[in-house]
Amino acid sequence: PGVIKKSFTYGCFVDFPNSMVGLAPVCYLKDEFISDSSGIFSDKSTVIAKVQEFDEEKKRFLVSLRCSDLRLALYYSLDTTTEILLNRLQWLLEERDFVLSTVINGVDNERNYALRSFDPG
Repeated sequence: PGVIKKSFTYGCFVDFPNSMVGLAPVCYLKDEFISDSSGIFSDKSTVIAKVQEFDEEKKRFLVSLRCSDLRLALYYSLDTTTEILLNRLQWLLEERDFVLSTVINGVDNERNYALRSFDPG
């Protein structure tokens, strides 16, 4: 998951963990044709994205926010795919909250020790 950082007419910048930012150009925003991204996503909206292109030299990448680019869209309707993704996102957020509360509250067990020693960077 990512968060819409800023929207422009040509697309949206999506902020990901570890300070990574990808561009979702207008052609990767919706399954239907759109010519302007304004009004599609608002800033700070949480989204699910798929990396479409990666330029290692320039350290830039393009992401897609289209449901059809997600594997689930091949098997389910758009409404069902959206529901599944929202459920997964909710589960991820609950897991994140659990990890944060475990680390903050300092529960002294082996799992918490492993979490505290984890360096994501």
